Amino acid sequence: MSRRQGITPAVYNTVMDRGNGLCRYCEFPASEIDHIVPVARGGGNDLANLVPACRECNSEKRDLLPEEWADKRRADGKPWPIPTFIQRVKFLCHWYLPASQRHKGRFTLREPEKFRGLVVAARDCAELDGGAA
Repeated sequence: MSRRQGITPAVYNTVMDRGNGLCRYCEFPASEIDHIVPVARGGGNDLANLVPACRECNSEKRDLLPEEWADKRRADGKPWPIPTFIQRVKFLCHWYLPASQRHKGRFTLREPEKFRGLVVAARDCAELDGGAA
């Protein structure tokens, strides 16, 4: 969260609560606030323009509108929509764990930060295009 953008702690908490603390774009645990319409493009700090975002999505989106960002990801051969956190973990488990170690039934991951690097890397796997995991 950047102080220069004038987002107060109260607004930050409201946005995070509204989004259940998950990134609007990939459902990874969020740590930042994204302006849907970037400040550089005239977007403001009103709640309708603010969404929770993970560091990777917020950094990659930069000053693009969501539609422009989607087009850029597709042009770069990256999936859109971005596969969700759970889709990425399931994909990794399917391809990299022996069948005897794969979870059966409901899948949960208790310590997402422990696996952050691997799960973040999976966000751009072409095999996950369209969230088909």
